[in-house]
Amino acid sequence: MKRLKLYIILSLIGFASHAQSIKPRKACRSINDNTILWSRVPNACTIIGNLILYGRESIASPFIEISNTVNPNNFTFAHLGANLPTNKDWSYYFTYQVDCGAGVINENSDTISIDVIQPDQSFLDSISVEPGTNRILIGWQSNKSPDFGSYSLYNYNRADPRVIENYIDTFYIDGSSGNPTTTKLRYEITSLDSCGNRNPLNGNIHQTILLNGTTDTCAKTCTINWSHYEGWTEIDKYYIIRYNAPDQILLDSVEGNINTYSIQNLDRIIPYSFFVRAVKKDSRFISSSSNTINAIPYFRIEPSGQYISNVSRENNYIEIKVQQNNLQNKKYIILERDAELGFNEITKIQNNENNYLDQNVSVNKRYKYRAIAVGLCNDIYDTSNISGNIVLELTNNDPTLELNWNKYFTWNKDVKEYIINRASGTNIDNALNFMAFQSGTDTFTTDVIDKNQAVCYYIEAIENDILTKSKSNIECLSFSGNIYWPNAISPNGTNKLFMFYGIGINPSKTEITIFNRWGDIVYQSNSLVQGWDGTDSNGISLPTDTYFFKAQISQNEKISEQKGTVTILR
Repeated sequence: MKRLKLYIILSLIGFASHAQSIKPRKACRSINDNTILWSRVPNACTIIGNLILYGRESIASPFIEISNTVNPNNFTFAHLGANLPTNKDWSYYFTYQVDCGAGVINENSDTISIDVIQPDQSFLDSISVEPGTNRILIGWQSNKSPDFGSYSLYNYNRADPRVIENYIDTFYIDGSSGNPTTTKLRYEITSLDSCGNRNPLNGNIHQTILLNGTTDTCAKTCTINWSHYEGWTEIDKYYIIRYNAPDQILLDSVEGNINTYSIQNLDRIIPYSFFVRAVKKDSRFISSSSNTINAIPYFRIEPSGQYISNVSRENNYIEIKVQQNNLQNKKYIILERDAELGFNEITKIQNNENNYLDQNVSVNKRYKYRAIAVGLCNDIYDTSNISGNIVLELTNNDPTLELNWNKYFTWNKDVKEYIINRASGTNIDNALNFMAFQSGTDTFTTDVIDKNQAVCYYIEAIENDILTKSKSNIECLSFSGNIYWPNAISPNGTNKLFMFYGIGINPSKTEITIFNRWGDIVYQSNSLVQGWDGTDSNGISLPTDTYFFKAQISQNEKISEQKGTVTILR
């Protein structure tokens, strides 16, 4: 019995001293080839020569020698073409010789099969846009599979979705897969083992939050809206955050089913940046931030100092000139007119306009004007000076004529002088030769009346230094007297034309109709500037005879009707 126990102990000692020296670790399939990896078992044995690798294509196939020249110190061997034409379920083992101090013996390793077991699935925790930089921060939990090898990250906004491969960290910063300020970026992750067996993509895609906003600088608000974060079962809250690098200031929060918010009471001259942060339900440590947007500040110059620079008669209208600062931010200028009943709007002057011609007025009446600047938010910021037109009045104090006009009060530098311009003629319509008659600073003057002519006047105010001019209405005076005409004309003799004569007669506005003795109309005209030469309306000479006329004569802007006879002598 003692000898038997001793034999058993010696046998166990011998078995321990001759344990395997080569331990196969893994057999990996790589498209057409297989790779076998092994390690050396620490012991006192020496491997003699090369390893011999045996393999079989399936469990039903016999083992065959693959190679007898495998270097035991390489720890890897490539079985080339092992999977041609198709994949096979190979199994492998090694045979080799060792010397453990008691002579050379043969050993066989364990058998190992091709590794086709996938690692556990990997899941993204969140993808987030970094405030200020708009880079994408991507995080996930560590894969605890025993044979985990690496991660592969995909982005589906790219032509080639592969972002990184063979990556072993659990955090990555992506700056090359798209612009998160314009696009929602979509990511997914998978894991691989040491053989490259890849866990299939499971459709657990995470998508960034895309934030947009509109700023109403008049209401001092910024309304933001965003796309919901995708990748979590439920969102707890969204936090609205103001970003003032490097500070992040919490403004408010909304429930996870809400995706819009209005930020109130913005300072119009301070630039703002905002983003929202989503927090995963039941996990306050997992969050995702949107892209950062900027609220447009109210960098404006409010309108002020609008100025009516001149009011003047132009023909039969009144021209108003407004001096405005085009560098200021305004919507338009309201021009108002007061005709004793209060100011009322007459037009809106745009930023690129300076003049307005008021045609709905009588130049013989006084008006007041003012300009009101309206800001871009429809606020009234500034009201100009009040200005008005000059109105001249004439008073006949025979033998003198008195001229009175109102003081012109538009200009800051006041009036240098008033120039009285006068024109004379046989009637008001041809009193057009205006020339400076007098000048001074008073608002009245006199002139001597000449009853043999029509006379017209207007006042011209001259500004100090700048010499801007403002003109008044034109006022005229003409005296009516007797009207004369010849009782006969001799077209071939000395008195060739029939015309009316008298003070203030305007031939251009005089109408005449001439009849023969039987009452037929032989000539008719609405102007007698050229006179009548004894021809009919077709220019044919009429015979010697007595003719009757009826005329509407314009004299000093009044119409006088005259009837009579005229004889043609040939």
